[in-house]
Amino acid sequence: MPDYDDKFATIVEYLLQTFLDAKLSHGWADAHTYEFRMVHGGLVHKVLFPRAFLDGRTPAGLTVFVHLQRLGQAMLRAGGRSVLVGEEGITVQEEPQEPASP
Repeated sequence: MPDYDDKFATIVEYLLQTFLDAKLSHGWADAHTYEFRMVHGGLVHKVLFPRAFLDGRTPAGLTVFVHLQRLGQAMLRAGGRSVLVGEEGITVQEEPQEPASP
């Protein structure tokens, strides 16, 4: 398996800088998708990155992508729905909102 640590660190840094008071966890959701799960503003925000997308990017390329695509703004607009990051940009998934645990 390729080393993804630098790529994950880049995304973690972006999310923590964008959402200063957030609690963040992350890990493989399944064999093909990496998930960042963040509690912020009383909602659980999930950001999904397909393995193929991560494989095609360097850490610097990921930084540029999330800034240009305004990932943080997309997450806020999505409310508690998951956000999928892919070659075509950022897509909000159609699923119910998950409240944050107290």
